[in-house]
Amino acid sequence: MPSKYVDIQGVATFLRHAGATTLPERPPPLDRGEIVLCLHHRGGNARNFDSFANELSGDHSPLAFDLPGHDRSGSQVGLSSVEAMADFAAAVLKGVQADRPAIVVGHGMGGNVALQLACSHREAVKAVVLVASGARYVGGDDLIEKSRFVSLGRARREFNQKAFGKNTPGAILRAGFMDTMKTDPRVIYSNLIAMRDWDADAALAEVVVPVLLVVGDSEHPDVRAEIDRTAAELSNTHFEVLEDAAHMLPLEHPGALARGVGAFLGELS
Repeated sequence: MPSKYVDIQGVATFLRHAGATTLPERPPPLDRGEIVLCLHHRGGNARNFDSFANELSGDHSPLAFDLPGHDRSGSQVGLSSVEAMADFAAAVLKGVQADRPAIVVGHGMGGNVALQLACSHREAVKAVVLVASGARYVGGDDLIEKSRFVSLGRARREFNQKAFGKNTPGAILRAGFMDTMKTDPRVIYSNLIAMRDWDADAALAEVVVPVLLVVGDSEHPDVRAEIDRTAAELSNTHFEVLEDAAHMLPLEHPGALARGVGAFLGELS
């Protein structure tokens, strides 16, 4: 996918998009179908959505960006709250001169940001897709404490292979491992704090747009339970389960994910 840097809130923000390349000061083309804004998970990056976006790009206009402090975007620290991330995502849409509301696809933490965006920037969002994402943080204090020790250099990073389905090819696992090394562990720690402290209940009460929830059949039981609870609390939901998949759906099964999202977009038209 073509890529470029755009200045968002004073941060050099790495953006990937479909369609032809453009000059640095020109926004990417967003003229096909729906604008699909992809928001990555904690510690992730825009490239996580490359295969998914390529599948959608024939009929729609997908784009993804690295949040501040992640991979190739500027800043040495992450944004301190889900609300700040949602404001940043809204600024990205304004910065690329989006001329209509977007479909916002959020993976993991990106799903929290998508829900917050849908309630605090309603004019910018047509629908939300939650990918392996419920609303409330379920990782527990132990995960946060472990991440804190990693951020202080007192523990080593660990690669969670269980986040992938058991039949995931080795090349995808290796790519997933390398992605975990591209963001400073201090930023990942701040992501977890932001997820824990976000007022999910207040956001859910304000979301009125259609929401598609996509979950893998091998998702962690605690995450799956939270996804089910989130679906029950939203008023206009669609649900899809992908087989032989766990948490990293954009990397594990980008084609199946794109087909499910494409069908959902067709129902919105």
